[in-house]
Order: sequence, then structure tokens, then C-alpha cells
Amino acid sequence: MNKEPKIEHRSSQPYVAIVKKVSMQDIPKVLPPLIPEVFSWLKQNNVEQDGPPFFHYRKMENDSTLEAEVGVPVKKPVKGDEKVKAGTFSEADYATVTYFGPYSNLRSVHGNLEEWLKTNGYNHKIETDKSGTQCGSRIEFYPTPPGETNPEKLQTDIAVLVE
Repeated sequence: MNKEPKIEHRSSQPYVAIVKKVSMQDIPKVLPPLIPEVFSWLKQNNVEQDGPPFFHYRKMENDSTLEAEVGVPVKKPVKGDEKVKAGTFSEADYATVTYFGPYSNLRSVHGNLEEWLKTNGYNHKIETDKSGTQCGSRIEFYPTPPGETNPEKLQTDIAVLVE
């Protein structure tokens, strides 16, 4: 059962992630293999996980290329390295929705969330990162346990930073 979108206030959340530029069509084959790399880094650096893995879509560079982070929330802020970067999700209001079903339908779930935002008077908030680059914050969390093969049981929690 899918849940209706809602606005929720979230506390700041530190995380670690690998940053990757990817075309929208290549997301399924490029981003998922990075999740085990992040988990390996957590283990090697004795860093404690504090939530499910995620894809954080930061910037749309043209009509089909995104800058994305593949990461995991962590219990406390840490230093990253050349490959695995440390970051923090902002304390703020987020529009959230939970979706159960195949990942191939996520684009329409995002579209429905965008319509809900417009209908309810919210805007997608843009932030400025440390380099001065403006970026959005659209996150897909993947809490489904590894090995789940029934596509109808795949859970994706989407959060969009709003103003």
C-alpha cells in the first residue's frame, strides 16, 4: 500500500556518499553497484550506519544528466576521503511519500509528488553547497532488505526539500 504525500520536519542527518554524474537512463546500472562500496567504506572506517541506503539527486546538469550521491546516513559526522564524501542533510521541512513497487515506476511517483507540491502550495527548495553551487535535494531511501525479489514489496521513501 502506498502512502499519501505529507510534509514532515526532519532533523539534520550526517551521511557519507559517493558522488557520480549519470544520465537518467543509466541510473539503474551505474548507481546501485556503488552501495556495496559505501558499506565497505563504513566497515573499514568503523562508522556506524543510521538508516537505509539512498540516492540523493542534487543537480540536473542538462535534460538528462544528474549529479547524484549514493550513500548511507551515519550516527555522527565523519571525515570522508577522496572517493567517499561526508555530507549532512539539512534540518528542514521535506515533502515525503512512501512507494511500494518496482523501481521502474519511480519516475511517475516523482511526477505525482511534484503535482502534489504544486497543488498544496509548496516549492522545491534550492540550497547552496560549500562551493557556491546551487543544488536541490531529492532523496530516495531504500529500506527494503537485500534479497527481496518481489517487486511489489520494494519500498522507496522519497523526500524532497521544500520551502
